[in-house]
Amino acid sequence: MKSKKFRLEEFFSRDFFKKWQHKPEYLWGLMDARELITCDRLRERYGKCTINNWLWGGEYKHSGFREPACKIGAELSQHRYGRGTDKKFETVSPEEIRSDIRKNPDDPAFEFITCVEDGTDTWLHTDVRNHNFNGILWVPKN
Repeated sequence: MKSKKFRLEEFFSRDFFKKWQHKPEYLWGLMDARELITCDRLRERYGKCTINNWLWGGEYKHSGFREPACKIGAELSQHRYGRGTDKKFETVSPEEIRSDIRKNPDDPAFEFITCVEDGTDTWLHTDVRNHNFNGILWVPKN
């Protein structure tokens, strides 16, 4: 499965993408389909959104998939399994989106979200991890 709203480069660091760009089907395969659907739905709902923007000269390169050699984030982060992304929205704050998710947890846009990082000012982390209870797990920012 591919994202309808994001380019492949937006999910991977420059170096990792350059190494594997000749095998795009492998790269797409590293991303969980539920996370890709969630990213597309959130972009549709809230507008312009950035994950990684190194392709356009931006500073973000580790907000999507984090390859094994990446030193950013926790060793067992959902980013390392293609199940989590950090999204920066142009016109809506992370807190506004978290508030919307809390008020409307059953909205189809949030269907696959199982975890949201709380307390971040500039990005919205969502992921589709497996956990053993119903509802969304809200975790404090590390």
